[in-house]
Amino acid sequence: MAVTEQLIRQVERLRFLPSRALGARHPGERPSRHRGHGLEFVDYRPYGEGDELRYVDWNLAARLDRMYVKLFAAEESLRIVLLVDTSPSMALGRPAKLALARDLATLLGYLALFEGDRLYLGTLGGVRPGLLPVLSGRAAIPSLLAATGRLRVAPPSGLPLLEGLDVLLPSLPRRALVVVLSDLFADAPPEEVAGRFLRGGHAVVLLQVLAPDEVNPETSGALRLEDVEGQDRLEVWSDRRLLDGYRDAMAAWLVELRRASLRRGIRHHVVSSDRTLDEVLFHTLLPAGVVG
Repeated sequence: MAVTEQLIRQVERLRFLPSRALGARHPGERPSRHRGHGLEFVDYRPYGEGDELRYVDWNLAARLDRMYVKLFAAEESLRIVLLVDTSPSMALGRPAKLALARDLATLLGYLALFEGDRLYLGTLGGVRPGLLPVLSGRAAIPSLLAATGRLRVAPPSGLPLLEGLDVLLPSLPRRALVVVLSDLFADAPPEEVAGRFLRGGHAVVLLQVLAPDEVNPETSGALRLEDVEGQDRLEVWSDRRLLDGYRDAMAAWLVELRRASLRRGIRHHVVSSDRTLDEVLFHTLLPAGVVG
């Protein structure tokens, strides 16, 4: 399901909800817990030398015979980083995992720009993982659409997922909300996969995009398995015992990855590549508090 006008109108009523204080200080449209002069009233404090008289509540002063200054929620924009995995394994699935990841990046990028956040779009799994120049404001939406429209599956010669992440991390903005769209296939234990994404003091959301056949395969008989990111090939006979063993191993891996993420304060959600954008948005991201 591509991004539609109807879905965009629904997204325009939402915003990102960071899971921790991210330290953003750019003028924008996001109320924070820092007090200042913004739009949302939060409290009073006694008038002090240097305070602007326009923020004095004169009605309250008349009743209490003492001047108080109104305090408002300071406004700030978030730094939103969308990292899309373009490694060869993202070509698997019907529809392909990359297709959903690309559409989700478009939708979430639109949300960030519409809300006045600062958007960074990056790729993992390619020959040269990279981060595009920062996008900001609704005028940057055409640039976002052009960038996500160029996302393609990288050749097998690209860097493995975690190595590409190590290359990219130094160029990320400080204390950002990092949303990763990837199948998270890496030659590393779940503890290491989760831990590597958390460097830099970021709030992290892992949206693990998997094809239905990867979670619950049904094919039986003679199979030839091929590593799409390497040269390994394996011929096996698939029967119920083998399929049950595979499903158990996949389920155990996903459970451990989720636990490893939770231990680090990372939000981890598995998304099937055959789900529609509105299903992911309203049945995964909204209930999980990623957006609201």
